[in-house]
Amino acid sequence: MKKIKMNYAKQHIQTDKTDDDTWPLLKSSLFYNKSDEKYCMYISMKASWLVDKGRQQQELVFCEKDQIDKLFESKINKLTPFVLIEDSKKQVKPIIDNQLMKYELVGIKLQNEKSILIISSSDLLIFLRYIDHSPKMVES
Repeated sequence: MKKIKMNYAKQHIQTDKTDDDTWPLLKSSLFYNKSDEKYCMYISMKASWLVDKGRQQQELVFCEKDQIDKLFESKINKLTPFVLIEDSKKQVKPIIDNQLMKYELVGIKLQNEKSILIISSSDLLIFLRYIDHSPKMVES
């Protein structure tokens, strides 16, 4: 595997203190698209994406934890963009809320749910492209 250079800082930050920082904590949701029979991971700062999305809401089905574990063939504690490494079959298309590109740094809660990785939004895009999961950017 080829190395990529990324700047990050693993930090132990109390979960209730994350709102005090200037970077957003990313939230990821996995959906099954009934129209093309594929999965998409929505990566945003918002907890709910499909509110007021009309037709999209009818085509997309929210995936529950057991579906996520089955898709990635392992137990997933926290759904993050980093679990896409496990998607060797390239079944999931990342969709990124373009609002997160306004922030230089973003926080991603790690699998142990006790640590947060701080990464630049541009390095997140580099990472996704590197693992062959080039994201689609959408307006929120």
